[in-house]
Amino acid sequence: MNVYIVRHAWAEEPNEARWPDDSLRPLTKEGRAKFRRVARRLGRFGVAPRVVVTSPFLRCVETAEILVSSWQEPMVLETVPFLAPQGDIHQLIEWTRTRMGQLSGDIAWVGHAPDVSKILATLIGGGTFHFAKAGIAAVQFKGPIAAGEGTLLFLIPPSLLL
Repeated sequence: MNVYIVRHAWAEEPNEARWPDDSLRPLTKEGRAKFRRVARRLGRFGVAPRVVVTSPFLRCVETAEILVSSWQEPMVLETVPFLAPQGDIHQLIEWTRTRMGQLSGDIAWVGHAPDVSKILATLIGGGTFHFAKAGIAAVQFKGPIAAGEGTLLFLIPPSLLL
């Protein structure tokens, strides 16, 4: 099983006057268009999770919706609090183990920086990583998802896919 870790696409700049609640800050028009291209290319390379799980923040939800709409395979889209900023990676892993018992295939997690870097480090047993906006990593598990048990397959910045 592969876990794809995705940092949300390009969002509007923080602005308290426009978005007093930062969780409502959307993707930019250009960010949506660029990420559609990234998502289509990922699909051509065989990246096709069965489940896409996202932070409840709007910019992540919009990124996840683009993933789901860009790929041909039917997918389940779910929102979980564990992917919100400063979410709990161990609860995310446990939730995923429980949920994936009901579904088969790969999964994508859509979240925020710096959390996505910490998630990747937790899954593969350490390291320091930089996720560009709309960056994606793939971690392979031979058995159940567990901290330190994954193998990094790739970490790709979107510039390689545009």
